[in-house]
Amino acid sequence: MRRLELAFLASRVDPQTGLYDGLNCHGEEKVRRMRELYPDAEIEQFYSDSLHDTPLARLAREAFLVKGDALSPFPLD
Repeated sequence: MRRLELAFLASRVDPQTGLYDGLNCHGEEKVRRMRELYPDAEIEQFYSDSLHDTPLARLAREAFLVKGDALSPFPLD
């Protein structure tokens, strides 16, 4: 079995209040956090179900848009 090295970035939420703890991890903020946590990382393959992740998709060697059970190339235009 091949082990997948997966990482994810998400908004931090206060468990007591349900409110964001800091900025919403969205768009360019997601890129900033990735570079902060993994400064030397390269994204080989990127999968997302949201076009809002275009800034991260642009950093990847390959990027895919997930819709249900289907994968398609991420539209970077």
